[in-house]
Parts: sequence; structure tokens; C-alpha cells
Amino acid sequence: MPFFSISCSILQEDFEMNQSYFEVFLAVVECKSVSRAAEKLFLSQSTVSHRLKMLENEIGCLLFERAQGQRECVLTAKGEALLPFARRWIELSKDTKNFSKMNFAPVVTIGAVTSLNRCVLYGFYNRLLNGDFPFRLDIKSYGNEILYTNVANGFIDLALTVEHIRNKTIDTKELFSERMVFVCCPGQYPSRVIHPNELDPANEISIHWDARDIQFWHEQWFTPNAESYLSINDPSLVHYFFKGGTWAIVPISIGVFLQNRHGLETHELLLPPPKRICYILKSRFLRPERIKYIDLIEKELKQYLSELDWPECAFGEKAGHA
Repeated sequence: MPFFSISCSILQEDFEMNQSYFEVFLAVVECKSVSRAAEKLFLSQSTVSHRLKMLENEIGCLLFERAQGQRECVLTAKGEALLPFARRWIELSKDTKNFSKMNFAPVVTIGAVTSLNRCVLYGFYNRLLNGDFPFRLDIKSYGNEILYTNVANGFIDLALTVEHIRNKTIDTKELFSERMVFVCCPGQYPSRVIHPNELDPANEISIHWDARDIQFWHEQWFTPNAESYLSINDPSLVHYFFKGGTWAIVPISIGVFLQNRHGLETHELLLPPPKRICYILKSRFLRPERIKYIDLIEKELKQYLSELDWPECAFGEKAGHA
């Protein structure tokens, strides 16, 4: 039988059985002995000899010289020709097993501003990862404007922002709102509701909010040109800079995160700023096969938020003017 026809007959046999034949063949080649090959494979010598014989019968030729008194197994010419084929077969069997373990579920990309990802959504993402859902996750953190752009361009399937930007290609809905609270180091302020007049702007860790109504409230109570202790535009960084009498005003989700993770204190405010609103975005032109995944994620997200104490959920109300 010509050697190049060997593969056709072998491929028609049971895959696992042929793999074991080739494993025995390669072990004997490497060890140069049936007995040592048996030790390497944790098989009996008779099993190794039987599988080697079965392979030779299948191919129709001897693979090793069998001279009397010969201690080492020496390949015949046909055995030498079979050697690279056997190695490729073993590699193919490994690749096939790895292929069967690969996850071919579609990827759904969710984007959010950093403060939402870090302080609100991490528990939701873990719920999705630990559940039996027919998709994989790709999680992104961006600013509001970039999130709108990426949703419009189809780079993000679902986004959560804290600013409403008009875009005809995007379906924008209010997801939840959250009150603003006062945060400080433990023991620095009385354990009661805090009035804005009690606060020294020189100790403020001032956060730039995209929401204009929150910025307007701040300017009403504190001189716009007053120097603060520090000004930042990412509220998720605020915990790095608390010391002594410094303070900040943040959404309750960040306040709870700072209290639980970093031991800071939160207080309610008398005459607080307007609530921060979180919006959920998705393209109006989602591909039909992706809509079912997005709908499933939205359902799970609403359930997750309903189990938290602080959000005031809107769930589906159309966004109004920014």
C-alpha cells in the first residue's frame, strides 16, 4: 500500500483508538524499547505490543526491525516515513480537544463611566459572569461623550452614562437617579445632617460634574472662584486624597463605596444638590441577533438595581432635556 494512502484508511477508524496507536508508536521510537515505552505510558508490555501490532496491521507494513537478539527497536523505512505523520496526528488530536473546549459565545460590549463601573456595576458584572448566560462580556470605561460616540458607531452594545446628549441614532432612557451626600474622614464632622453653610470650601475635594444643575448648585453655595483643596474630574479617585478636615460631595453610590471600602463617613445634606441621573444607551440600529442579548442584560440589570438600597429607579422613562 503506498504510504500516502495510509491516512485515508486510518481516518475512517475510531479517533481515540488511532490516537492511542500513535502514542504507543511514538513512545517506542523515543524509548527505543517496548518495555521502556510501557513504563512511560503506564501500560503493560502486552498492551503496547498489541497496539503496535494493530497499527502495523492497519497500515499493512512493519514499522520496526525485529532481529533476534536486538535490544533496541529500530525503525524500518516505512516506520521512518510514518514518524512525521504520527507527530502531526497527535498535535491534531490535541488541537481538536482544545477546539471543543473553546467558548464561541458572542461577545457583548458594555461601557460605562468609571464611577459607575467601579462603584455600582462590579457586582452586576460578577452576576453575569457567574450565571449561565449565552454570551461573553467585554467591559469598557469611558467618559460620557466617548460612550455616546461608541454606541452610535456600533463599538459598544449597551452603555451607562451620567449625562444626556441628544443623538438621533441612540435610544436613551433614564435608568436610575441617586441623591448626593457629604463624605469626610471619620470623626471630623458631627453625626447629623450637614448644612452647606457649615462647610469650608478651602477643604473641599471639588469634583467637576458634567450635569449642569449640580454645578449650578455648587456655585450657589460656594463662591465660584474660591480655592478648593483639590479639584478632580473623576469621582472614583476621590478616596486617595482625604485627610483631616477635607470633604467632598458625591453620589450615594460612591459614598457607600467609600464607606465600605475605605472607612470614610457619609452624611446627608440639608438642601442637597440635585440628584445624579444615570442613563442607559443603546443604538436604534442594533443587529437583530444582538437584541435578545441586550434585552436579557437590561432585565438582569434592572433586577440587580432593584435589590440595592439607594437607587431611585426610573426603568424605561425616556430621557428629557439634558
